[in-house]
Amino acid sequence: RVQAEQAEGFAAIETLRQEFEEHSGGRQSVGERPGSRSKKQAPRKIASLTEASGNAIFIGRSGRENDQVTFDIGGAEDTWLHARGVPGSHVLVRWLRPADDEDEGAVETAAALAAHYSQSRTAGLVEVDVTRRKNVRKIKGAGPGMVTYRNERTIAVRPEDEASLRAANRLG
Repeated sequence: RVQAEQAEGFAAIETLRQEFEEHSGGRQSVGERPGSRSKKQAPRKIASLTEASGNAIFIGRSGRENDQVTFDIGGAEDTWLHARGVPGSHVLVRWLRPADDEDEGAVETAAALAAHYSQSRTAGLVEVDVTRRKNVRKIKGAGPGMVTYRNERTIAVRPEDEASLRAANRLG
């Protein structure tokens, strides 16, 4: 329900509907006749951005995309972010030059996006958890995008969308 409220456009709602059907055992939709087949829509491309230092930022906009961002795109040493305690997008920073020290500017930019793509997007400040991707685990038997994580630190940021981050020269 929360993701449906945040969905932008028909394609996003259709993706959520398909995920629900897959996870619920393929129950038919309201208004769908028995025996009719629903059309499979081509998967959406994962949102990817480049922040000012050249690091790639990936954003999952549904449970399935969250799984892709976290477990298919993310490497063990990449940085994973999620708004603390609320439903929202998984955001991943793939470092241009992997190192032990993270670029705090890139982390803050990604955290602002994680806050924007969460249920707390209208709050003044949002707490966002930050950890390495290797510390994130899928919850066995749970739906798409459901994870647990450890060794996180929490930062407070203002939610910002891509347009405002570009205007502030924080995105390429």
